[in-house]
Amino acid sequence: MGYMATVLLILQIFIVLALVAVILIQKTGNDGLSGLSGGGHNVLSGRATGNIFSKLTMFLAAAFMINSLALAKLVILERKEAKSIIESIGDEHLVIDRKHSLKAKEAPQAPIAK
Repeated sequence: MGYMATVLLILQIFIVLALVAVILIQKTGNDGLSGLSGGGHNVLSGRATGNIFSKLTMFLAAAFMINSLALAKLVILERKEAKSIIESIGDEHLVIDRKHSLKAKEAPQAPIAK
C-alpha cells in the first residue's frame, strides 16, 4: 500500500471515531452520552448544542464518504499497476514449458490399434 493510501486510511479511522463520538454525544431524549455532563446548566445547551452537533455530524459524514471514495480510487489504481498472482504464475510456467518443451520426434507416441 502506498504512502497516500496509508495516510487516507489513518484519516478514515479518525473520522470514524469522531463520527461515533459526535453521534453518541448528541441529545436524543434520555439516551446517549449527553446526560453525563451533569445538570442542564451548560453554556451550550438546548437548540445551540443540537445545531452544532448536527452540523458536525453532517460534515464528518461527508468527509467519511469523500475519503472512502478516494481510498477506493487509490486501490483501483494500485491494482492496475500490480500484476496479479495468477498472471505471474502463468508466465513462469509458460517460460518453463518453452525451455523444456519436447521436439516432435521426441514426443511419446500413442499406440495405434490395428
